[in-house]
Amino acid sequence: MSTSTKHGVAKVGDDGTVALSAPADGVGGFRWQLELPPEVGTLVSREQSPGGAVGAGSETTFIVKVNDPDGGPVQLVKKRPWEQQPVEVLRYTISRD
Repeated sequence: MSTSTKHGVAKVGDDGTVALSAPADGVGGFRWQLELPPEVGTLVSREQSPGGAVGAGSETTFIVKVNDPDGGPVQLVKKRPWEQQPVEVLRYTISRD
């Protein structure tokens, strides 16, 4: 199984937080995990939007309080809890601009 990696920029809001969202497919046991270097910031909350029907997709959103946007990349990693290899990685650079 190969890993798909996408890159993006996440802008810090006026309140010093950034929201990182990823689509959840609702099947297969896959979960999004946040990989956040402690020098970059701290996780404030994780929210799951409801999907419409059973097995329907939804969205997972991680709210991060940013301390230092230059502390390193932040990643959302999609994998099954019992597997080591992710199937998808969303890598973000945090920006105050």
